[in-house]
Amino acid sequence: MRCFLFLITVALFAAEIATIMALDRWMMPADETPGWRGFISLWGIAQVPWIVGGLLWTGLLWAAFVIPLGRGAGNGGFGAVVGNPRVGYRGEGPHRQARLQLGVDPASIGVGGRHLDIAERIGLCLVTAAIGNPIGLTHRNHTAGNAMRDKWAIREEVWTALETARVVRGKSVHDKIPHFLGCEDAAALAAELPEWQAARAIKSNPDQAQRPLRRLALEQGKLLYMAVPRLKDERVFIELDPSRPEVEPAQASTISGAFKVGRPVYVAEMQPIDLVISGSVAVNRKGIRIGKGGGFADLEYGLAVAAGVVQPGTPVVSTVHPMQVLDEDLPWTQHDAPLDIVVTTEGVIRCDAGEEIPRPQGIYWEDLDERKIRSIPLLVKLRQEINTPA
Repeated sequence: MRCFLFLITVALFAAEIATIMALDRWMMPADETPGWRGFISLWGIAQVPWIVGGLLWTGLLWAAFVIPLGRGAGNGGFGAVVGNPRVGYRGEGPHRQARLQLGVDPASIGVGGRHLDIAERIGLCLVTAAIGNPIGLTHRNHTAGNAMRDKWAIREEVWTALETARVVRGKSVHDKIPHFLGCEDAAALAAELPEWQAARAIKSNPDQAQRPLRRLALEQGKLLYMAVPRLKDERVFIELDPSRPEVEPAQASTISGAFKVGRPVYVAEMQPIDLVISGSVAVNRKGIRIGKGGGFADLEYGLAVAAGVVQPGTPVVSTVHPMQVLDEDLPWTQHDAPLDIVVTTEGVIRCDAGEEIPRPQGIYWEDLDERKIRSIPLLVKLRQEINTPA
């Protein structure tokens, strides 16, 4: 798809040069050649058809996508072809439980059974709007039947639902762990859990939604390990020891503050973990969790398990907005760590995945592609150690 769009761009550029050359022959005598001023004038004239064409193209796209977006995917037109999530809400109380009705989600678009990244989806939508569906664009209607939806479809609709309901901080929570309103209240409820009160060392994700938990942990004298965002260092955790005077909870609970006052440590240097905090995009009552799609939380957990600092019985807790708790089966894989406890602003949910969802036993190399391994220095090092003869 990227090659296709690149070829279109090159063709348009070549057409523009050809237009300039044609104007040159038409406007200039055969024995004269335009100087740089003349060339600029010709170039300016050549832009006129492209500007007019661009305005017409923008109008077509507006009619094809923006107008149907406001109407929902069920009213026909291109909106129904390439998908417009339509979100409805049900329920009572201060937080409406989301009922996420999806016609056709762009996240579910695929070619030949392969899911596409966002750039490819946009490109396919534009091509479909312009020339129809010549390359086998496919989609799934998630409202039909009881088939389990894929992770990206769930992420997209939850992000959209939270933004539509205005229960998150920031302009957009897409591709993020949602920084939901009330995360401080959820953290206060989590701090009342017996598992929390018994914990002396806690591992946490670095996202904003769980910052209140990190702050409470430090204020209560607990040793805190915060994961390095995107695991960009071989020392993938920052140790925050509240007994050190420079570790002030309000500052140290932020990412920048943790890097200033914390100590980067290798996984093998960590103390045994008594409680794991994990950020989530969507969860269910069984304890299945869907993150933002980077796979870093699973790697953090797998690395800690492989090093022996997290045990099979170590409880895993997530704080979420009530709208992030979905009443449906969610997909999971062998490297997904199930949740034991979900805490919302409205209460505590104790999950019961049982033996149906086993906990990860370490790093599952077969689930990692080469690009992911090369982007994480510790994985590169571990692979070299595995492949090096003793």
